[in-house]
Amino acid sequence: MGGIHPTLYPEETIAFPEIDYCVIGEGKNTFIKLLENLNDFKELKKTKGLIFKQDNQIINTGKADEVENLDLLPFPALHLTPVYTYRFSLMRSPFTTMITSRGCPYHCIFCDREKLGNVYRVRSAENVVDEMEYYYKTYGIRDIYFQDNTFTVNKNRVIEICKEIRRRKFTFRWGARARTDTVDAELLSEMKSAGCERLDIGVESGCQEILDKMRKGITIEQIRNALITTNRAGIKSLAYFIIGMPYESREQMLQTIRFARELKSDFAVFTRLVPLPATQIYENAVKDGVIEDYWKEFAKSPQTNFSPKTWHYRYSDKEVTNLVRRAYKSYYLNPNFILKRLFSLRDWHQFKMQIKVGVNMLHQ
Repeated sequence: MGGIHPTLYPEETIAFPEIDYCVIGEGKNTFIKLLENLNDFKELKKTKGLIFKQDNQIINTGKADEVENLDLLPFPALHLTPVYTYRFSLMRSPFTTMITSRGCPYHCIFCDREKLGNVYRVRSAENVVDEMEYYYKTYGIRDIYFQDNTFTVNKNRVIEICKEIRRRKFTFRWGARARTDTVDAELLSEMKSAGCERLDIGVESGCQEILDKMRKGITIEQIRNALITTNRAGIKSLAYFIIGMPYESREQMLQTIRFARELKSDFAVFTRLVPLPATQIYENAVKDGVIEDYWKEFAKSPQTNFSPKTWHYRYSDKEVTNLVRRAYKSYYLNPNFILKRLFSLRDWHQFKMQIKVGVNMLHQ
């Protein structure tokens, strides 16, 4: 097994009799060494990033070193996937996803990247566009979504990628994730000219006090400016919001809902806060006695009826859930939004996908 679960709970995971090996941390190099030396315990003990059993003992070699030069990693084996069957409501098929960097240098208390991946590393512009060109020529893929935690951390690097796309004269349509304090008119103009059609932006709250408690490191004014500038550049925006932070009052949650409508992004996603393991907010909840380390107990003894816990001092889960539903209805049933979306549709496929997305959101 590998991934975030055994990385966070290696001893608990390897304890199950069905599991022989766990790869912890970044696993690409570790997994290769595991396959090359399977059951050669002498060699495996020298391999960082492994936990395994030998003679009823658990051997933990420690977390693997992070890959520093990401250009050395091969491209994903897309030929082993049914690439033409994948669908994504906001992109055209065939499409694929890419990751051009690892880590995140920011410190939001609701995210696990600070503790599990805050060392920021990037692929070169040439390497990124090489992968894009490979997908273009091999599969006819022109739509790509960059799944980096924050694609726009390094402005100069993004501009280099955009220039390299234009230099090779390929026509791509792509989207990415961004922070409001990492985009400006120059960067967005470069991105648009290289095919960027959509940015997913973490707004989180319409209340400065809550943003500060999140350690988001942005201001309400930066958010407004980023959304306005994105719109002027001709790039669609999707804004993310979190409802139900600890200490958040009902009025502050309603303030976020009103702020979402004010921003007039092309799309919005509202989620209820859930403290997850390896986040500062989860550790705070355990420390304050609001919850026990129940995820660790789940790792020891998984149950089919497991449900993540929330943390609200003032309101019940039901009240917060109802506010999330209110946010969706307030945003997507706004007549101005509906008219804007109808006039922006370009074909029947987009119309059907937008209807499907809308129905799903209103059932949140």
